Amino acid sequence: MRSLYVAAIAAFIAASSVGASAAPQVKATLACKLGQAMEQDHMLDIQNTTKAALPAETIVNLYLTATPNGEQFDCFALTSPLAAGAHLSHMEKVTVGNKGMACKAYLSAKYPAISHGADGSSSTQCDY
Repeated sequence: MRSLYVAAIAAFIAASSVGASAAPQVKATLACKLGQAMEQDHMLDIQNTTKAALPAETIVNLYLTATPNGEQFDCFALTSPLAAGAHLSHMEKVTVGNKGMACKAYLSAKYPAISHGADGSSSTQCDY
C-alpha cells in the first residue's frame, strides 16, 4: 500500500512538472511611449523599468496597435547596455495606421538575446 502511495505521488509530481514547462513564458514589460512620426516611421521612447541593467544583444519585443483593428509585432536587439531606469529611442516603420495608436514593449524568456551559431552567424528571433 505504501509503495502504491509513493508511486502515485511521484506520478503527480512528474505530471505537474510537465504542465509547468508547457506554461507560457512570463514577460517583463517595459515602458513604451510614441514619439514624433515622419510618414510611416514613428519614434518610440522605451524605458528599462526592470531593476537591472539590460546587456547588449537583449531582444526587446514590440506590439503596436491602432484602431479599429490594426496590430503589428516586431523586435530589435540592444546595441549597447541599457541601465535600469534609462531610456532609449527606437525608430519603427508602422504599417497598421496611426489612429488610436498604442505601443507595448517587453522582454521574454523565450528569446532573451541574439543567438550565435558555431559558424559565427547570428540571428534575432522575435517572441510572436
